[in-house]
Amino acid sequence: MKRTAVLAVLVAGCVGERREEEAPVPTTAWMEEDRAACEKLAEYCATADRVWKHWREVRLSCIHRKDVDENGLVDRLRLFGLEVRLDPEAADDDSHAGVRDIPADRFLSLHLSMKNWMCLVTEGGDVAVFPPERRTFYETPAILEAGELAEVRKDKAGEKEERLLRLRVRLSGDLTLPNACAALAGALGKHFRISPALWCDTSRIVVESRERPASEIVADLDRRRPLAVILRGDVLWFVER
Repeated sequence: MKRTAVLAVLVAGCVGERREEEAPVPTTAWMEEDRAACEKLAEYCATADRVWKHWREVRLSCIHRKDVDENGLVDRLRLFGLEVRLDPEAADDDSHAGVRDIPADRFLSLHLSMKNWMCLVTEGGDVAVFPPERRTFYETPAILEAGELAEVRKDKAGEKEERLLRLRVRLSGDLTLPNACAALAGALGKHFRISPALWCDTSRIVVESRERPASEIVADLDRRRPLAVILRGDVLWFVER
């Protein structure tokens, strides 16, 4: 995965409610693990989206006040009500990009490019700033998968059907869209990840009880909500189109 100076995930997500009358989906231990990971991914993406939305709305400009140090990154941001968690090995000084009425996220990007630093939103909602070699101290599984989701979204435009989707499977039931995706992945013997936008989709689909190629089921899902199905490694990703 290509790394850039600023690692920022700007995707929205939420966790949809499950209706009690929904037909049960056969599960295994690894499917439950995948469900938990999808929920964690949606929660993190919602947090990151909320944080960066606020940063985009705050505009920074040059301020000169007596006895106020606006040169360091932390001090300058605090003047505008913004906080960053600066890594112990990211010693800041008075070098900064001259600014005049620009969004806070743009200012942060400029500052990090000068320092060759990175940043990300933590699961707790903090903006962490650190040297690239300290990245692993901040990346949780949910944050790594948010980065993977961004890569999957880049791939989907040129994705060709495998993957696998010519195999014949039998599914049935009145399912929410996320559970239909999970059931299809289980029938194909693959782990799954579902994008936050699809994970919170509460629309339902009735899957016919007959054996047919997985691609036909994907087509049914796509008619309900445009989506792409992409296999990366052993994980079947379902993302909105």
